[in-house]
Amino acid sequence: MKILYFAWLKEKLGMAEEEVVAPETIATVQDLLDWMRSRGSTFSEALAEGNAVKVAVNHVYARPKDRVRPQDEIAFFPPVTGGWTAMIRFSAGPSIWAPRSPPDPANTAGNSRIGAVVSFLVHRPPSGRDC
Repeated sequence: MKILYFAWLKEKLGMAEEEVVAPETIATVQDLLDWMRSRGSTFSEALAEGNAVKVAVNHVYARPKDRVRPQDEIAFFPPVTGGWTAMIRFSAGPSIWAPRSPPDPANTAGNSRIGAVVSFLVHRPPSGRDC
């Protein structure tokens, strides 16, 4: 299983990624989180429930009951900063939650606790309909 760590998780754990052989009893995201936390105090602190760490399985946000398999790529990352107000659906693409307003770069630069800053440019066709 390939595990990826982003933002402050990468710094706290001292690695960006690793290959692990999880026990055969690991069947869900929650099982994986519990096992990862049992790997030592650094993992336990970094992946503590109060840290609101998000999980993606094969590039898709995952919930605790979602299944995991040995060949999966698992990513752990902090939540994206911003206020959530709108959902944009691109044709033949994923739904994306868009922030109300972009974060102030002066307040986010150098802050390793911020997960990511993402910007989107939305194009409106001449008809005025949303994409």
